[in-house]
Amino acid sequence: MKQLFILMKLCVLLFVFPLVSNAQIEEPLVGAYTITQGSEADQLIISSDKVEALINSNVVEKYFFYEKENDIYILEKVDLDVTSIDKSIKKDRRLFKVSLTHLSEESILLNITHPNGRNQEMIINKNE
Repeated sequence: MKQLFILMKLCVLLFVFPLVSNAQIEEPLVGAYTITQGSEADQLIISSDKVEALINSNVVEKYFFYEKENDIYILEKVDLDVTSIDKSIKKDRRLFKVSLTHLSEESILLNITHPNGRNQEMIINKNE
């Protein structure tokens, strides 16, 4: 009986918890990238919960992971001094939808839909 209880807890952790937890940016995407096309920024730093755009090593834009729908990341643009977001607070949010297309092992095409509906494409290369 105890083994059945442990198995049930494991099933909850494996199947139910991911549905209600906050998914984050996947580990293989985490790292530093050089922007080769499509932005004034020259570098992106991607961590598990945020993306920072840099010009000459200075952070100029910051986005926090908001949610993921299918294969589309939804990021909230925030002020540079913000250290986290609280999704439970109801407010107008500057949400960007980002889809990824892997062009090669190191190169990714980002298709970005801005809150106003404008589309932007950006090519980034992962730094070694």
